[in-house]
Amino acid sequence: TYQTLALVGLIIVFWLGLFEALALLQPAVGQMDWHLVASACSPLRAILAASAPSVINTWASEVVLYLIVMGGITLLLNGLAISQVR
Repeated sequence: TYQTLALVGLIIVFWLGLFEALALLQPAVGQMDWHLVASACSPLRAILAASAPSVINTWASEVVLYLIVMGGITLLLNGLAISQVR
């Protein structure tokens, strides 16, 4: 059980690190809005977007996009788990 907890912790750290690195690629790589991709997949960026005071409502699109992406991943993983049980 310790190995499982350590692996989950490591996956979470890599997940956050990957999307923070993607956010740093913003000026360097192409037409893709990497900041928006990072906000859609990183809970830290979604929290920061939701709590940042702003005159315009850009946080709503980032937070809603995060909820859609995480909801999709949740449904995908639950579907995979259900298919493996049956």
